[in-house]
Amino acid sequence: MKANTVALLSLTCICSPAYAGTIDLSCEDLANQMIGRLANEGLLDQSAESYQRARKISLELCTDAEEMAEQQHEADKQDTLKNWITQPTGGKAGNERLKRLKR
Repeated sequence: MKANTVALLSLTCICSPAYAGTIDLSCEDLANQMIGRLANEGLLDQSAESYQRARKISLELCTDAEEMAEQQHEADKQDTLKNWITQPTGGKAGNERLKRLKR
């Protein structure tokens, strides 16, 4: 295994708990903002039932967005790690310049 690969895997294992948090879109705040804007625009009647229904819909949509963002984020992390490990590094112009500088 390449030294870079070993270093990356070690770093990933050590640091992953620090970044293990989930994506938080502040759904409660967004739901309140949505209800306020709908009410200000006159698109929501003044009954408590309407407010509860609008809040429920807003929270559901936001929660779904959080879950999709988390899934996309995890997939992107896996793709990035896979690409970084498997990407050939030989023959790139920057690598060739570094080799010449080291001589």
